[in-house]
Amino acid sequence: MAQEFLPVVPKRHPGLPLRTTNEARYWARYQLREDFELPGSVSHVEFSPTAPYDLAIVAGARVTIVDGKTNKVNRVIGSFKDVAYSGSFKHDGRLLCAGSADGVLQVFDVQKRATLRSLRGHSGAIRTSQFSMDGLRVLTGSDDKTVKLWDLPTGREMAELGGHEDYVRAQSRVKVSPHLWATGCYDHKLRLFDLRTQKAIFTLNHDYPVRQRPFTSLLVSFSLRLVLNPVNSAG
Repeated sequence: MAQEFLPVVPKRHPGLPLRTTNEARYWARYQLREDFELPGSVSHVEFSPTAPYDLAIVAGARVTIVDGKTNKVNRVIGSFKDVAYSGSFKHDGRLLCAGSADGVLQVFDVQKRATLRSLRGHSGAIRTSQFSMDGLRVLTGSDDKTVKLWDLPTGREMAELGGHEDYVRAQSRVKVSPHLWATGCYDHKLRLFDLRTQKAIFTLNHDYPVRQRPFTSLLVSFSLRLVLNPVNSAG
């Protein structure tokens, strides 16, 4: 007759006190303030550069503006016929530009929610848009493999930054010079352009698509690899 098995009683040890760092205690003070019902997936968020630092949330076919003081939705911009992308503020916070899947760039008066410009010229979705440092121009990056430079006072296309071999999903002004502009592309390359000549003066190869915005006087290119490259002003 088989001998009956006896249950194994696990041995219990006294637990160690939980250790928390100063950093962990700092972040633990933050709590969820608000959440918002939006019409689709969030494709971009950006704070206004001026007080009260309103938040623009791009989701679905509209841009939702959240008041920086009350954390409540105070404006909704819904003039898009297709999914909107990349809402970006002008440096004074008064204007906002955003592209859409139908290849149209729209520029809005944030307070009045009025459409000031509807710029057409891309044959693919505009995934990224940003004002120049002087606020008089907007650059747009598209799935048609181009970056276009637009003159806001006239609404005309001024130039096209070519050479991209795939979707353009990232771009940024370079603060050390108003003449420099960086773009990131699915062809695994980050390019630095001189807007005066519309030519790439620097190209950085990656092993993966460049998806996020490079910024400041260091070109920071996020794909699956992080590379830092100092940039000297071109004037």
